[in-house]
Amino acid sequence: MPNGVCGDVSAASAARHCDDVYILLPSNALALGALPADEAANASGLSNFMRNLSGAIGLAVANTLTAQCQNVSYVHLHSYVTAAEVATTSACQQLSVAAEQHACPEPARAGLELVARIAWREADVLTANQQFQLLGGMSFAALLLMHWRDRSIWRRAAPISNGDSAAHACNDGSIAAGGKINGTTCP
Repeated sequence: MPNGVCGDVSAASAARHCDDVYILLPSNALALGALPADEAANASGLSNFMRNLSGAIGLAVANTLTAQCQNVSYVHLHSYVTAAEVATTSACQQLSVAAEQHACPEPARAGLELVARIAWREADVLTANQQFQLLGGMSFAALLLMHWRDRSIWRRAAPISNGDSAAHACNDGSIAAGGKINGTTCP
């Protein structure tokens, strides 16, 4: 491997897995936080299974949509590349001249193939752009849904300052009436 490739791959992998901290952990806390401790292990296993299954299905759907989107983009671009277009004939002639200078046996055909390759490349770019827009829209929608989600789990898990611990323990019923905590007797 050339120098720096492993570092680039590691950095890309680390960036890709940052979503675990910001998306998977909070969603697991929301989904599993309200369960009793004896059911949490089974629910965690089921959650991991469903995440893997949905990832496999999502990947299959994404690959199918990518292939279809790429073909649609190519057909759309191909409709603009006609012999009647001055820009197309000019590009084909320039590419044919370049192919002839490199001793290509069929320079006209080589020019057309290069135009077709350019169209496929641009179709790839359009497809990637559409995928990023779709993923961005889905991420934004997920953030909006998380904002309106019931936050009772997060309020329950909030730390209590030392001065309020006795009052909180008495109010939430974890200490019976007449019991003591930190020298305070619960009413």
